[in-house]
Formats: sequence, C-alpha cells, structure tokens
Amino acid sequence: MKRLHTIILLVAAMTMLPLAATAAPFETNTSPTDYPIQWYKLKANGQYLYALSYGELSCSSSSSSSDEYLWCFVTLSNGKIVIYNKERKQYMYQIWNFTQYMYQSQTNYVKLGSGNTFNICYDETSTRTYYLNCDEGGVYGSVSSQCDFTAVPALYEDFIEPTGQVVFSDLEVHDDYCSFYYNFFPGETDSGAEMRLYVNGAWVNMPYQVQRTSEVQTIEAEARVIFVNPRIRPIVATKTYEIPAREISIGDVNGDGDVNGNDLNTLINIILGKDSADNYGGRADVNGIGGVDGSDLNAMINILLGK
Repeated sequence: MKRLHTIILLVAAMTMLPLAATAAPFETNTSPTDYPIQWYKLKANGQYLYALSYGELSCSSSSSSSDEYLWCFVTLSNGKIVIYNKERKQYMYQIWNFTQYMYQSQTNYVKLGSGNTFNICYDETSTRTYYLNCDEGGVYGSVSSQCDFTAVPALYEDFIEPTGQVVFSDLEVHDDYCSFYYNFFPGETDSGAEMRLYVNGAWVNMPYQVQRTSEVQTIEAEARVIFVNPRIRPIVATKTYEIPAREISIGDVNGDGDVNGNDLNTLINIILGKDSADNYGGRADVNGIGGVDGSDLNAMINILLGK
C-alpha cells in the first residue's frame, strides 16, 4: 500500500511540471527584412496557398516558383507569430486580405498543432476561434474545423556580403580641437547606402570634432554603412583615436590662444553662474587648485597685471 501511495504522489507531482514548449515546424524572423530568411510554401489538404495581386488568397494543387507562393514567419515582441508574403510584401490578415501593419488585431497568427503542423487563426473571441481553411474548394474561414498546415522549405536567402571598403581619415590636429571622418568606397555589388559615424557609442556628425584638453583622450570611433538593399550585410568598422593633450597657457580661459580681457570676462560669467566651467576643459581653474571661485579671479587679474 505504501508503494502504491508513493506512485500516486509521483504521478501527481509529474502532472504539475510545466509542459515542454512545442517547437515550431519552421524558422521565424524578427522582421521580414532581417536576413537571413527561410521562405516557405504553405500546404494543406494537398493545396498550396498563394497571394493574388489584388490582395486575396487562393490555393492550387501545384506550386509555382512565383514569390506569391513564398511566406516567412515573423515573431512579434509579444510572442505572436504572424505570416508575411514575399511578393505582396505584406502580412496575411482576416480570411484573404493583406495589410502592412503587423501589430493590428486583424493580423493572422499561427497556433501550433501536433507534430509538424500548425493552424492559422484570423479572429478570436472569448468563446470561439476562427481559423483559415484550405481545400480543393478554395480558401475560407471556419469556426468549427481547423486546417492543418505544413511549412515546406522553398527558398533560403542569406546576406549578400558587401564588396566596398571603409577608410578612416587620419586625425587632423589643431590648436584647440582635433577632427576626423571616414569614407565609404562602394564595390560593384553594393547598392545605395547610408553612412553613420558613432563616437563612444553616440551618433555624431561628420567630420567629427573633439576639443583638446590638458590631458590625453582616447575615443572609440565606429563607422556603419547601412545599405538600401537589406540583403546586403551592413558594414561595421572601428578605429581608436588618441587625442593629444593641449598645452594651455595659464589664464587662456576661452582657449583662443591669447590671454586678455576676454578671458577675464569669461571667468566672471562662470563665477556668476552665467556660464559653465565644463565648457572650457579645465582652463577656468586658473590657480590650478581645483574648482572655480574668487581665488581664480584674483589669479586672473594678477596675470593680466603682469604679477
């Protein structure tokens, strides 16, 4: 009796374990423009589903090489899997129409079936679910029966490797700043592209200028080339630049290379709170003891008086 009791407890415990997630019988993407993409043909009851040019669905007992027959599965942020047509460049929704809005409530989504099958749900209420069906008579909606679809791999599109080259410029060193940029030289197979420059992770304009300070700076530059054709893999190139320290004349608060009344005015504005010392790379700390206050103003006056 004790052994039977143990078995009952074991079975009861097993029923409380979470069920293993059912693997989808297809690959999914996060977007229909994020390559690589595995395109499928959808087959049910001996029929292949395809998208007509005027926005409706139909089916045929024989498949075609046309992109109308090619579909990919896209997983949304909420976990829902929706279906996209390669020719129409739109998502399947309702019974036989298409839309470009992947998050609207009417977008069809996949419900996994048993084995390698799945169902296509086009509407769901609190009491019933409406499914897409496909047989010799065509495509229609049904609430009473489910059509078991299978995904037949048809076309795998991987990234196209770019053939162009990214070249960073040498660092141009000026008295109070340094600058650099990069060029992209496209190859024969590259299409139009957008160039972006990032410095320390932030998107910046080209040519990029960085102010020199009294200390050596190291910055990380990243070049990104994003192609119009999403199948071409983006180019990402990096380069480290070392910004040399600037020899700063004591009292040259505004950094123009001269020490004069303009520096005194700048310092006064900083002390009065009309300007920020952060804008001047430490040059406002005239006496070099840290911070900016009246003692720096006295030191500035003494410099101008030749003391």
